[in-house]
Amino acid sequence: FIIHNFASDTILEATGLMRNCGPFWEPGMFAVFLNIALFLNVIVEKQKLRFCNFILIIALITTFSTGGFVSALLVLLSYVIVLRKNLFVSLAGIVVFAFIAYYVMNLEYVGEKMLNQIENTEDGTDISRFSAFITQSKMIRNSPILGGERIEDYLTGETKTLASGTLLPFVRYGIPVGSYLMITILLSFIRLVKSKGGGVVRGI
Repeated sequence: FIIHNFASDTILEATGLMRNCGPFWEPGMFAVFLNIALFLNVIVEKQKLRFCNFILIIALITTFSTGGFVSALLVLLSYVIVLRKNLFVSLAGIVVFAFIAYYVMNLEYVGEKMLNQIENTEDGTDISRFSAFITQSKMIRNSPILGGERIEDYLTGETKTLASGTLLPFVRYGIPVGSYLMITILLSFIRLVKSKGGGVVRGI
């Protein structure tokens, strides 16, 4: 089944183009799953040139997701590390990665967007992921052991939501349980890659 959804209210102001949501409610979520698919295909399965991977990359580009592009750079860096067969290949891979990273970060809707969000970071709002990070950090400081702080008590906007859930395990369950949860997720991914014979974590 192919589910395609171009949300009419999700338009990139920098280009005037509609952003590809795929089967999800917003482009950023679609970018997350596309990057996971690319990581599994390229790093875990060690696939090389495959038509489906080109489709995934094209779909990722049409999301115009800042976080998605940055995550894709990490996937590319992982590929460069895994690809290391000799010094020349490693150096060439690093040069290509640096060039692509420089180009992506200088795109108007990536570099400028990130700088604008950093400069306009505001505690208690869902303006950006940076604002969400600061707000969640404050919640963790107020209840570091048990967690459970009410998000409504920290927000000043009308939406009563935050634009990122990166620190949410620590907010809800405290640092000890949140750390345990994150570690078990990491170990699960390591075991998954090992089960597929992935060389990137063979020594772990």
